Amino acid sequence: MVRKKYRMHTGRLIFTALFSLFATIGVIAAINLAAIHSSYAASQKEYTELRQYAPPGTVETVASSPSPGETSAVVSVPPVEPEPAPDISAINPDYVGWIRIEGTEIDYPVVQCSENRTYLSTTFMGEKNASGTIFMDSRCKDGFGGCAILYGHNMKDGSMFAEMNRYREDGYLEEHPEISIITPSGDLLTYRIFDVKVTDVRDAAYKLPGKEQDAFAEYFAAQGIQGDASILVLSTCTKSNDDNERLLIFAERR
Repeated sequence: MVRKKYRMHTGRLIFTALFSLFATIGVIAAINLAAIHSSYAASQKEYTELRQYAPPGTVETVASSPSPGETSAVVSVPPVEPEPAPDISAINPDYVGWIRIEGTEIDYPVVQCSENRTYLSTTFMGEKNASGTIFMDSRCKDGFGGCAILYGHNMKDGSMFAEMNRYREDGYLEEHPEISIITPSGDLLTYRIFDVKVTDVRDAAYKLPGKEQDAFAEYFAAQGIQGDASILVLSTCTKSNDDNERLLIFAERR
């Protein structure tokens, strides 16, 4: 009888201990989940507010149905003048442009600084946040004038560069073939996507044989792109369990 009571008492102690452990784990998980959602919400709020400061660009269009003997011409259509807004460069001097892909959620400011790690977990406004900021590789000395590599996180809430992964779906590239960049001066740069590539961090696009712009030119020459072309590369993680896997989108300026 004594042994039976001892076993019952021991069993209750074990059950109580396990229940307390699982309850503690559940509380910690709930706190972490709440923190993640709070971080997502804070990031989304900041970038939604920043979109009112996106500089307007000049839209290029081709004149339709030219008269006999005439040729189509590119004409500049000035944008509608918006209400005066603060200069976004004054908000963050690292600002180098704005990226937008029509019909997607990709609509963000782009920054560049001397240390690529800076904006991995820092928002445009300087807040610590896992969403970070879309940033240009520090090695791109010519900015959007040469080869520009932009990095962005694949966030679980669909923000930042998460939607890039949809380019792996059939027909998505045909529906969203162009990337727009608005420069700080208001110029609109249009890039047409020519390749979507699943690779890893060992790809030559990341480990070029030098740190100067010439290295980028050599790499793309091997891809059949002329040396004087302006190239835009977007990089993000995939949804794979492999932390080293990356998705690259290559586009050439029209």
